[in-house]
Amino acid sequence: MNGDDEDRGQRRLTLEIAAAVAVSVAVVAWALGNPEWTLGSLDREAGEAAGPAAPSAATPVGADRTAAQVRHLVDLSRRLTDKGDAVGGALIALEALTVAPAVSKGRDAAVRALYAAHLKRRERTVYQGHLAYVRSVAFSRDGTRLLTASTDKTGRLWDTESGAPVAVLKGHKGEVWSAALSPDGRRAATVSFDSTVRLWEVPSGKPVGVLTGHGGKVVDVALDPTGKVLVSASYDGTARLWDAASGEPLHRFEGHLGPVLTVTFSPDGRRVATASLDTTARLWDAETGAQLAVLEGHDNRVNGAVFSPDGRRLATASSDATARLWDAATGSELAVLRGHEQWVIFDAFSPDGAKLVTGARDNTARLWDGVTGAPGPVLHGHRSWVNAAAFSPDGLSLVTASGDWTARLWNPTSGNEIAVLAGHANDLVAAAFGPDGRRVVTASGDGTARLWHVEGSVAEVETASGRQKFGGGARSPDGRRAVVIEGRVARVVEAGTDNTLAVLTGHAAPLTSAVFGPGGTRVLSASADGTAGLWDAASGALITSFPGGPGGLAQAAFSTDGRRVSLRARDGAVRTFWVFRDATELAAHLEAELPRRLSPAERREFFPRDLFP
Repeated sequence: MNGDDEDRGQRRLTLEIAAAVAVSVAVVAWALGNPEWTLGSLDREAGEAAGPAAPSAATPVGADRTAAQVRHLVDLSRRLTDKGDAVGGALIALEALTVAPAVSKGRDAAVRALYAAHLKRRERTVYQGHLAYVRSVAFSRDGTRLLTASTDKTGRLWDTESGAPVAVLKGHKGEVWSAALSPDGRRAATVSFDSTVRLWEVPSGKPVGVLTGHGGKVVDVALDPTGKVLVSASYDGTARLWDAASGEPLHRFEGHLGPVLTVTFSPDGRRVATASLDTTARLWDAETGAQLAVLEGHDNRVNGAVFSPDGRRLATASSDATARLWDAATGSELAVLRGHEQWVIFDAFSPDGAKLVTGARDNTARLWDGVTGAPGPVLHGHRSWVNAAAFSPDGLSLVTASGDWTARLWNPTSGNEIAVLAGHANDLVAAAFGPDGRRVVTASGDGTARLWHVEGSVAEVETASGRQKFGGGARSPDGRRAVVIEGRVARVVEAGTDNTLAVLTGHAAPLTSAVFGPGGTRVLSASADGTAGLWDAASGALITSFPGGPGGLAQAAFSTDGRRVSLRARDGAVRTFWVFRDATELAAHLEAELPRRLSPAERREFFPRDLFP
């Protein structure tokens, strides 16, 4: 359970939000929350590509109406994509393609918008089925299964790739607030406001046992590293230790003077930490049940307590606007982490224990030295409470989840934002990386969990040369044309002459390479500005640009069949992207891949009657 205040948690419990209704709410709220967005705010490039706008004094008709429709849709697509909702951007760009004439600048603009959405798309799967808040989410260790817990009184198991439900865990009489998977992936545990813990077989979802004894809501659960023991936290002021195989009670941790909000095992499984509304955290011996230490110092509720990966330190997060570091052996205070202006909701260590992240009601997350508590970068960008965060397994990425309906990816060393993950239609309350570090799952009050790819639409990411032979030359395959680099511009010329056939312009820094594709119809450029451009070799029109990285590109090349492009950055990293023969192939690919479709509410909102009667 995160550290949201109890009143807010109770309000959330009343929400019964079906996914379709949530999307409708999302559209309206998004428009109201972005006053700069209006139906008439058309970006300059899209406007120029689709032609002049129809006179404002009259409703556009005929060709003018078509141009206005394309202009409107391209603008919407780009705005959604730029705000992190690349799936929404792709859906709108697909609509623009159906409206635009077969040969027109408006269609070219729609293709560019569709490519832009495709390349930035990170959302891959929507797990739909819950009827209320999804409170927690967890990957299996092999990454093939996902476990969710919801206030609709169920837990659910999912196939991570297809999004198909594997099992529905039914039986609780109250909201399911948390769930956990055993390390071997064979057992799941769920806890509920009905005061029980339930055990389930994975993947069948068959009930194994009901653990009773708590006298109040059970709000958190954790399994030890062996998966043989589990611990639960309750509003009855206790935590309880259970045998995960038999369900037999082992120990009752008593001492807190208020509800126990969170519970966790040390990495070696020998100790348990609890956090409570009574302003303390406590350490317990998992083998004997004895209380080892009371961590006193906070002057408001303690919303979370986590062990460092080596088990030597404990970090706590409190509604007194501080986090604290403690010696996990003695319980002595090591550092007070000050900087947040409101309640600190959670904290989490990086995999190596060198960093600590905290999130708060002041709409920020903060990074700290995980050993000394020294302050690091402040992560600004969210517009509501930061409810959860997780480091990638290699510690090189960080995801935060917020009440502003988005998750964000960050570089935890620099604090720079990498991407915004938008598409949910309510608060995000949980996020986790998959074991491969290339996937993120988020849980939301809109009743869904969503799977995202960290690298977006990258076919491959490598640190050496590509596995497939890549190439291309400065001359077209028929030898009749050549591409010549001149600073930030490339020219397509007749071979052996200076007769210019097309000018490729748009890069913000000098080009480092430019090559023809196998068919000779396209040119691929690489630039020190960190992007690559795919161009129509005949007209010089930009088809799309590919992100290559902030350090600049050293080279770009086509695969031998022309279906992929390979970008080599100056730091040696290689990114490979799929390319498509034409707009029809790109559209067909996205229609098959997109995890959702426009809802009736979105259509009413995005398609004004004066343009789409």
